[in-house]
Order: sequence, then C-alpha cells, then structure tokens
Amino acid sequence: MNPLAIQSLALTAARGLLALALATVAGTAPAAAGGDLTRHVDPFIGTDGTGHVTPAAMVPFGMVAPGPDNADRGWSYSSGYQWRAPRILGFSNTHISGAGIPELGDVLLMPAAGTRWTAQSTDFSAAPDKATERAKPGVYRVTLPGHGVRVELTATPRVAVHRYSFTQAGRVQVLVDLQHGLLFGEGPRVTQASSAVDAARGELTGTTHAKNWVEREASFIVRFDRPSRA
Repeated sequence: MNPLAIQSLALTAARGLLALALATVAGTAPAAAGGDLTRHVDPFIGTDGTGHVTPAAMVPFGMVAPGPDNADRGWSYSSGYQWRAPRILGFSNTHISGAGIPELGDVLLMPAAGTRWTAQSTDFSAAPDKATERAKPGVYRVTLPGHGVRVELTATPRVAVHRYSFTQAGRVQVLVDLQHGLLFGEGPRVTQASSAVDAARGELTGTTHAKNWVEREASFIVRFDRPSRA
C-alpha cells in the first residue's frame, strides 16, 4: 500500500449527496420501546469543556458516526469536537463520546464551492455559522459560509450519509483526508493508506492502517451521486 495524505475530488453539480460505508461488523440496533422519546435528547450536552461528547449523527450500536472535527489531537478533543472551537477541520465518519483518549475520526471529508484548493493548499478548515448548527439524534447540520456550503449528516447502522448544498452552481471540491484522525500521543496515526478513484461510478475506495490507542484497519467506499474526478 502507498502512503496517501489527501485526495481532492471535483464534482460537477451544485448539490451533492454521498454515502460512505466502512467495512467491519456491527451489532443490530434494538427496536424502539414505543413513543418518540428522541425529542428530549440534546446531543450538544457535554460538548463544552471536558465532557468529551460529539454531536455526530449516529444510531444505537451503529458502526459509523459522521460529525465535525475541530481539532485532531489533545485531551480536550477526545471526541474531536468542542462547542466553542472557532473552526471545523472537516467531517470524519467515526466518533465515540465519553472517552478520555482521542480515537477514531476516520476518513475526513470537507466540501467547498468552486475550485479554491490546489496541491499546495494546507488549510482546508472553515468557520461555522453557529446560528445554523443543529443536532438531534441521528442528524447533524451546519453552514460553512466561507466554503459556500451547507452540510447535513445522518447515518444508518453501517453507512454515513452526507448532503452538501452549495451556494453557487458549477464545479465544487470535496477533500478526502485519509491521514486525519483523532490522535493520542505522537504521530503519525495512519501508517499506511491506499485508495482508488472510479470516476465512472463516482466512487473512491480504500483502506487505512492506523496505530493509535489501538492498532486497526478501516476499509471504506465513498460514493457520490454526481460525476466526479480526482
């Protein structure tokens, strides 16, 4: 496998929908006990300070949890998120709440209108419009005015779904960062990565090998609903 830092995909539509599936085994979510009790849940409780909570979208016992990452290391960012953080690095697809050790944060995606990024770009982050940031069980959304995009995230037990609504028509970019992850100790976290783009199918597939609190591999498929190219 060859090392890979980032992959920038260009889409040709003003709205994008993608699904990301990670290959592993997960349990089946139990049936609801009756009544819509999720209206009482606020996913932002515990996201300020050292609660180590993420507002990522997830279902019970699911294997994916797409959500925002404000930083990729440090005890305060064990979940990747802090309510008062001024910028979002992107939206990775695995998170855990309540842990005191940074872990997961696999396959970070970041959309932007236009074609602002090049091979020399190093900062892909954006300031969120906090007035638009919302979360409820299974759903997270926020607008990034500087990137000209509204991001909406949800999940099934095994698939993370991203919807990007752009403020302008034409080509857009989506950063796919395979080196990103929530880091405990010194890096690099991802020791090996491989990927392949199938433009005809609108897919990016690959595998990352990470060594952090635990050592593991994660395989993924990112599937776009619009034509794409690397």
